[in-house]
Amino acid sequence: MLVSLAADEVHHTFYVVPRDVVYATVRAHQISPAKPPVRLGPVEYAFYEDRWELMEQPSWAAPWRMRPWVQRALPRIEWPDGHGGPRRTPSPTAMTEHGGSLLRSGR
Repeated sequence: MLVSLAADEVHHTFYVVPRDVVYATVRAHQISPAKPPVRLGPVEYAFYEDRWELMEQPSWAAPWRMRPWVQRALPRIEWPDGHGGPRRTPSPTAMTEHGGSLLRSGR
C-alpha cells in the first residue's frame, strides 16, 4: 500500500501495489538512472489507484502493470528470496492506457 498525502489532509490517494511491482520499479530506477534523474511518482503506479480488490488475493496473484522503462530493466534485476520476478517478458503490444504492460508474478 502506497499513499500520496494531500496538503489539504482530505484528498489522499491510495495505491494498492503488489510488492514485487514496487521492488521492480525501485530497482529499475537504481540500475537504470535517467539523465536527468527522474523522480518516482504517482504515474508509476496509476493502474493501482484505489484497487482495493487486490487486497483480497496474494500479492503474487495480482496483475503487474509497469511502465516501459521498468520493463526494459527487468532482465537485469536480481530478485531476492521470496520475490519471484516476472514469469514472462512484456509484450510491446500489451501496453495499457497507464503506459505499462500486464505481467504475472513468478510464483
